[in-house]
Amino acid sequence: MSDTRTYLKGLQRWLVRDFSFNYACVYRPKKSNINGMNALNRFEPILKNDNGFKSMFYVIESDRYRGSAHAHLFIESENAFPNDFKTRLINPKREILDLRPIQSIEAITRYVQKEMGQERFVRNHGLIVRQQLEDEALMKLIHREPSKYKKGVEANDINKQLISVFEHPNKKHHDKAIRFMNTFSFNRLVKFPST
Repeated sequence: MSDTRTYLKGLQRWLVRDFSFNYACVYRPKKSNINGMNALNRFEPILKNDNGFKSMFYVIESDRYRGSAHAHLFIESENAFPNDFKTRLINPKREILDLRPIQSIEAITRYVQKEMGQERFVRNHGLIVRQQLEDEALMKLIHREPSKYKKGVEANDINKQLISVFEHPNKKHHDKAIRFMNTFSFNRLVKFPST
């Protein structure tokens, strides 16, 4: 079995096992083009809306005329309506087609993977998870951009009120590494910050 077929079988097993996609639709942009470079800019705002979407898997396919493309979207949500896809870049009335519940997730993943591995048909695919977007937004709040950079003031870039809200899952390993570096560092003048 080729590496592509092995990857696709593993991807299908993972999607079926770890996600419960309930709805499928087709996104066909009218005034612009969808590709791997702008897909996240198009689809992340959909999950940032207050629409109850938990995750979205997308596959971007070329049309018969290679200048344009469309995307198959699989949504994990209790309910989905065309207006849930409304963002600054997406007009759901014209661009979201054929929104319907999924009967069999195995069949729908097999349908989408039929052309994967052939670059002239499938341009890109990806997964967006709401929980990850929320964690990234929280980390941007905690580790804000420095207003003026001065040597040794990196600790001021951390918002002290929000640091207690989010604790990194590997915090004890980070602390252990900092203690190790402070103890065994070749440069005794450098002290790594402890948290």
